[in-house]
Amino acid sequence: MLEILVAQYPSESYVLQLSGMYGLMGEQKKQLATLHAGYLGGMVTKRADLLNLARLYMVEEVPYPAVQLLTKAFKDKLIEPDAETLQLYAQALALAQERDAQIPVLKRLAELTGESKHYAFLGQAQAEAGNWGEAIAAFEKALQAKDVEDAAGIRMQLGTAQFNAGRLNDARRTFIAAAESDKHGETAANWIKFVSAEIERKRAMEQMPQQAQPAGEPAQGEASGTQGQAPAFNPQMDTANAPSAVSDDKATDKERS
Repeated sequence: MLEILVAQYPSESYVLQLSGMYGLMGEQKKQLATLHAGYLGGMVTKRADLLNLARLYMVEEVPYPAVQLLTKAFKDKLIEPDAETLQLYAQALALAQERDAQIPVLKRLAELTGESKHYAFLGQAQAEAGNWGEAIAAFEKALQAKDVEDAAGIRMQLGTAQFNAGRLNDARRTFIAAAESDKHGETAANWIKFVSAEIERKRAMEQMPQQAQPAGEPAQGEASGTQGQAPAFNPQMDTANAPSAVSDDKATDKERS
């Protein structure tokens, strides 16, 4: 009956009732299709309904419409930027691979809440973009912020960012602190060995007398394969399962979701 009413007498009330019925029946695709059609027809305008539609887009793995919806809703002031809406927006941007646009949203979210997890999200996004200095600053704030849930896990990410920024001694100290954790201790110990070996390798190269190189040959230390390749920081990785120091695989943390 509702389907007939929506088809013949479309209105906000009927659209929302029909989509709600589909939701109760577990038919999410029909729920999304109904809300989507209602949104395009200007019949989905309330905050709760807009956020519900954005979440449905993301559940059905079509995040770009969620980005468009939230961007317009913020612009039209149908949705106010708060912890819930900014986190949802950042999540949609991440799923849509809009990494550059996600960073300022995460900055605003972290500054708004002051929560450790939001600074950690920011650090992960900065690291994913290769902004190691900014990632380090964000992870350091995550450790200093309120409600720190997994300090050792944050230190694992901080240490990896410091390593990639070339701050080897800082990275080694950070991994030593993380090694006290039962959850991350083994992985941290592997990183300590790897970073320590890299520090010693660089020290030995600095003490080695420079020899003239034949034309066309790489300078000492530039030849490929002369050192183990550390895994690059992965903002999505589970640090408990990070590649060990002996691995040369590249590691590529929501609660973003």
